[in-house]
Amino acid sequence: MPPDDGPGDGAPIAAPSAAYVVYTDGSCKPNPGVGGWAYVLTHNDETREDSGVDGIEQDTVSPRMEVLAVVRALAATPPGSAVVVRTDSAYVHDGITVYIKTWLINGWKTSSRKSVKHQDLWQTLWALVQERAVIWDWLPAHTAISRGGDPLNHRVHELAYDAMERAVGKRRTQP
Repeated sequence: MPPDDGPGDGAPIAAPSAAYVVYTDGSCKPNPGVGGWAYVLTHNDETREDSGVDGIEQDTVSPRMEVLAVVRALAATPPGSAVVVRTDSAYVHDGITVYIKTWLINGWKTSSRKSVKHQDLWQTLWALVQERAVIWDWLPAHTAISRGGDPLNHRVHELAYDAMERAVGKRRTQP
């Protein structure tokens, strides 16, 4: 199914009643450096959080962690389901709603004929999207909850940052 783009204005879109709603985030310190990813998934009044035991990478960049978070979140939903992906990553949102059309036509090359960065993850993401009805909803990053920010967007940011911090700790303790 082709990706459906929400309004992209930062206002949350209404999710279909039976839809899964996922919030995703990636974090890296420094960038490039150690990274982590996380998602928060809600469905039928239940919430699940995951940054996984493998929610970290030792030598990566933030955009890769952002895409990996969405891959893991969609993989946690059943094929055929309706999913609203809420992300504050313009890279993920624009990549899947705008640029992927060119990448597919050009054989995973950009409009300037360069290889798509993180192609392995984009291909996996595209395959997952084909099996689900996905609506893409971009949210502004780090807007205070008191000023209308989304609490689950804040929570997923904390989880991704914590995953990255765990990775930093592992790097320091490795020989």
